[in-house]
Amino acid sequence: MDQGEAQVSLMDTGAEAPAEVGTRPEGVLEQHWNSETGEVRVDALTKSYVDARTALSAKQEESGIPESSNAYVQWAEDGNVVLPEGLDNLPPIAQGDPLLSGVLEAAHAKGVSQDQMDGILGAFFSGQNEIYTPYAFDADQVYADISDNRQQAEGVVSAVNVYLAGMGLDEDGQQAASDIMATAGGIKLLHAITSSTGVKPVPVAAPQVSTVDVEAQKARWDELRTMDIRIGTPEYEEFEKIGNTLFKGKSQH
Repeated sequence: MDQGEAQVSLMDTGAEAPAEVGTRPEGVLEQHWNSETGEVRVDALTKSYVDARTALSAKQEESGIPESSNAYVQWAEDGNVVLPEGLDNLPPIAQGDPLLSGVLEAAHAKGVSQDQMDGILGAFFSGQNEIYTPYAFDADQVYADISDNRQQAEGVVSAVNVYLAGMGLDEDGQQAASDIMATAGGIKLLHAITSSTGVKPVPVAAPQVSTVDVEAQKARWDELRTMDIRIGTPEYEEFEKIGNTLFKGKSQH
């Protein structure tokens, strides 16, 4: 049989040429490619990812840089920042606050460590507290601004609160009244209005309970006075009841 016949005979057997193996994509590293099957080595790729994450976490831990910007601060269950102690005038700061978020994100982008950020945040929160301090509510100062006589001032405040309680204000009205009642000027204005309608300051009667109880009630009344309570709530009813007990000697219904 000559060469031509042998070649024809070979073709007649139906033998197939070996299948062509795919080439490695440009974005796949050589150690993640199986050249025999032309497939990605998923096990090797997964291992590389885990190793990279572990190395990154170790590097972050060593450098003191948290994984995210929000991890610089502690968050309470209500979603607000856990503030350092002693910042009594600083209102709650919620997650997503634009000013705080900007500070945290900028620090994280620059690779600021947690230790460094603790110092920065301490100064930041203290500065914010100082900004809000002039606007903080001071019950004693408000009473003093109303009258040099504390008992007279308390009677004025109680009379205004009794007047407001009977107005049936909606939520917006309650908020407006609360804002006005935060200043001596606002209380004096409301007192002038109530006086024109015949409502007089509530006289302060002689205490009917022990001195200890009176002081405790006054402390509780002052505490409720500084809270942002709404008319019609249990806290407001307690506030009104204690006020009437202290300033009238009996509860008013």
